[in-house]
Formats: sequence, structure tokens, C-alpha cells
Amino acid sequence: MANALALFQQLPDSILLHVFSFLDGASLVRTSSVCQQWYDVAYDEVLWRNLVHQKIQKHAPLPTDKHSWREEYKRLAYHIPSYLSQDVAGHEDEIYFLTFSPSGKFLASVGKDGTCRVWNYGSTITLQNTVGPFFNPPLKTRFCEFNESETLLMVTGLTQLFDFEGSIFVAVFSVPDFMLQYAVKGEYPNFRGAWLNDTHFLVAKRFYQDREYFKLEAHEVGEFNQYSGRIMQTYTLIFIIPVFWHGQIIRATKRWGL
Repeated sequence: MANALALFQQLPDSILLHVFSFLDGASLVRTSSVCQQWYDVAYDEVLWRNLVHQKIQKHAPLPTDKHSWREEYKRLAYHIPSYLSQDVAGHEDEIYFLTFSPSGKFLASVGKDGTCRVWNYGSTITLQNTVGPFFNPPLKTRFCEFNESETLLMVTGLTQLFDFEGSIFVAVFSVPDFMLQYAVKGEYPNFRGAWLNDTHFLVAKRFYQDREYFKLEAHEVGEFNQYSGRIMQTYTLIFIIPVFWHGQIIRATKRWGL
């Protein structure tokens, strides 16, 4: 055992740094007590920066008021604030869904009051805009999502208070002015809509063959033209998919149109 430990103590710092990169925070702290060399390597800021990025699931710079990645990891792991820092008022009823924009600059929320509210997210949260309600009386908005470039926001919700067929609407708004760019009806409520890429979104449409299959349509929100306005739809990509899908697309076609 002593010989094995002596062998590890002879390893250069670069190899130790690579080996230690597979450890979690608690293991790094225990490792640092082996010897002076391991202590120095275990407290390398690169290791703790990577652990912080894993915890927050994105790459971000060290906050300006912090001086050590290790201390930031310690704060995130053991000293997360549990007190209310801000009471944000806006929705008039239950909130169903929250989502951040890809950069974290915006926070969008939808709920039972039939609205979608977009918030500026920073040291304080402020309301930037509200869209909806889309019907009178208001109906539930259930889902919202930004596209990758944060130029469009998709909002989905119910079209009728009592709709046993399960119809939903999908509306797309521009960011940051929140003007309506596209609206379409969906016919399969369990699919709430999704971005296919930065300009195309998916909507579930009518059933086929005694409701065993449904159709996914990909709609495009085109570029704005100062003479003809925004192109609302350039083509529809259709997928025929079983309701209980096990990963196989039955049929896919592309339909061109305006």
C-alpha cells in the first residue's frame, strides 16, 4: 500500500489534475489531505470551476463579487439561500409553467389566468411584457418556450373551456416587442408544441386510422419583408406517428405552400 501511494506521489501535476477531474467536491477535499502535492493540485481553480459549471449546467464567468471557484462551489453546494429575496407579483392565478431563455436574460411564465408574462431576469426580476389572455373568458395557457436565438417565443394553451376533442392553440410572438407572428390550431393536447430549430416549430394535428396515429406539422416563421410583411408559412413538414410511439416514424412527407 505504501509503495502504491509513493508511486502516485511521484506523478506530475498534469496527470494528477486529469485524474482529479473525475472526482466530486467532497472527494477532492478528502484527496487534498494525502500530501502537500495533492493538496495543491486538489485546490486548483480549474477543477472547482468545472464542478461549478456541472452544477449550474452551463458555462459562466465567476461572479464579480467572488474570488474563488472553490468558494463558489461551496456556496452552491452548502449555503444556498433559503430566504425570500423578492416577491414577484403578476399572474392572477396558478402558474403552470416557467422557462428561461437560452441566455438566462428572460424568464417566461404561463398560467391559469390565460396570459404569458415575460420577465427581465437579473439581480431583480421585473415584468417586461404580458401577452393574452387570448380568449374571453380567459382559458389556460400551459406551455411557453423561446427559440435558440431568443427572437421568438412560442405560447400554447386551450382553445375551449370544455373541449373533449382536446384542441390547443400555438402562437408565436417576436422578442422583444412581442408582436404576434404566427398562430395555428393543434389537435392533440398531449403534444404541447416544440421548436424544431430556430425558425420552425412542431404542432400535432388530426388523427388517422381510428386515432392510432397523429400528424406532426413543422411550420416556419419566415423573415420579415418590408413590402409584403412577414412570411407566415413557407412549407409544412408532415410526420405520421403512432399515438403510442416506440421510436419509428410510419410516414414522412413534405408539403410546400404559403
